[in-house]
Amino acid sequence: MKRLRRSMIIIPGNVPEYLDKCRRLDADVLIIDLQDAIARLDTAKLQAREMVVDAIEAGGFRAGEICVRVNSPASPWFVEDINAVTTAGADSIMLSHAYSASDVALAEDYLYSFTPTRKVEILVEVDTPGILADLDTIARTSTAVTGLSVTAYDFALELGSRLFGPEATTSEDWLAYCRARVLAVARWKEWNAGDLVGISALGADTSIQAMRASRGIGFDGVTLLFPRLIPVANEVFGVSAEELSWAKTLVDEWGKLNGGPEWNKGARTINGQLVVAPTYEYARRVLKHYAVISGDAEATNHFRKFGLASDEYLLEKRVR
Repeated sequence: MKRLRRSMIIIPGNVPEYLDKCRRLDADVLIIDLQDAIARLDTAKLQAREMVVDAIEAGGFRAGEICVRVNSPASPWFVEDINAVTTAGADSIMLSHAYSASDVALAEDYLYSFTPTRKVEILVEVDTPGILADLDTIARTSTAVTGLSVTAYDFALELGSRLFGPEATTSEDWLAYCRARVLAVARWKEWNAGDLVGISALGADTSIQAMRASRGIGFDGVTLLFPRLIPVANEVFGVSAEELSWAKTLVDEWGKLNGGPEWNKGARTINGQLVVAPTYEYARRVLKHYAVISGDAEATNHFRKFGLASDEYLLEKRVR
């Protein structure tokens, strides 16, 4: 099941000022971090967990989804993190530093144990070669995962990629396979696929270029480190006025040909140009995406179940 996850902002779970200000952020997903942002000390982890629980229980967030990045499955804080934040009312947890499908299965077992009557979802950060290799298994067995997210920095460390230091690479070729695999599995399961815009994209122009590249590949949104990029992400991964106008025109013109000589063709001539069926399907998805963003209940329900694909496009998939 998919959600609208265009902008996913991470904030540390141990800074009272941030926990207060983040209530006003218009992000699709607010990710409160108990993992990387907190020192690996028992007192620090427990204090942060208590602060996050209090913040969730207090409520008042504008974000559409409250997610908590819990500590890794191998850590001593993992189980109680899940128990505490899901009991407090978190919509989802983000699982990082998982090394196999068994780590995801373990998280699911605890979720169902702690919240048996409420659906709590899992977003998996793809930050290790093991979790990347096990995506097929996770896709076939998981019932709680609804999103995958590329996490470049930890993945670079695992690969040994020279992403840091004085001779750091500026190429992202090393990340291409990870991105492609995350996208393919996410689309197979109708999950969200998230990319990352990090500290290397500090400037507004650089950030927009990075997001547009991710959107062009097919990602649904990005994980952000800076709140000022939330409106940019919502715009880039939304539907522009130009694209909306194009989609409406194409769908209308295609429909007008249903009663003409090209009614039985998968490619039709519109305004002097040949338009193939996948283009028409994409235009329909643009319209549905806009309806979801606009809050249309029927479109949102369909999106949650099947993604943006039309009923006709999904017919073959449903009968398999």
